[in-house]
Amino acid sequence: MQLTEQQVLALAPDSSSAANGKKLMSASKWVSSGKNEQALWGECQGSGSKPYQTQIDLTDFASKCSCPSRKFPCKHALGLLLFAASDSGQIAASAPPEWVSAWLDKRTATAAKKEEKAAEKAAEPVDEEARRKRQDKREQRVGDGLAAFRLWLEDVVRQGIAGLPAEGPAVWEQQAARLVDAQAPALAARVRRISDLVGAEKDIYKVRSIRVFESPTPPKRSWD
Repeated sequence: MQLTEQQVLALAPDSSSAANGKKLMSASKWVSSGKNEQALWGECQGSGSKPYQTQIDLTDFASKCSCPSRKFPCKHALGLLLFAASDSGQIAASAPPEWVSAWLDKRTATAAKKEEKAAEKAAEPVDEEARRKRQDKREQRVGDGLAAFRLWLEDVVRQGIAGLPAEGPAVWEQQAARLVDAQAPALAARVRRISDLVGAEKDIYKVRSIRVFESPTPPKRSWD
């Protein structure tokens, strides 16, 4: 699969990684490079004596690099993808070196084990009683979370919403985090949207337009 420059930059974990990756998209930055149908790889000369070995699995654009960065993908992986996106003809097709083959083989073996475990789990008999108990516990947890959030909203209404902008987004983020803990992520996302509206010019009363609750109790299994 061939990515465009915009698609590569969309993979960046942050803007600084994207900017640094663009600095490595020229052929002069790479000591060696290669590709085949499955992978893209290259060696980028850094400040040390040994170049960084960068490899990318083209099936899902997972990457690995010998650099110390904890960002994924790192600037070298982004730079290599940008290099390939700018002109794929500059990177010759070839057999991967041992360090690339070893990584790809390990990924293939790990994926096979995951599929095997998933198949084994699917073949196991389902304990309906345990499943029902888990479902009931989950529903109770969501219900308790919604009830607590409703009480908090009622307190806010009683005290008046005029002071909400002064509270900042932290008060909403705290409630959203509690809803996530209560296994109600969809409602948590709506609460985070409210925090963006409160305090905005002429938009403060748009909070009313967001339907936080559809009913006093959550629809059964609405989170599945």
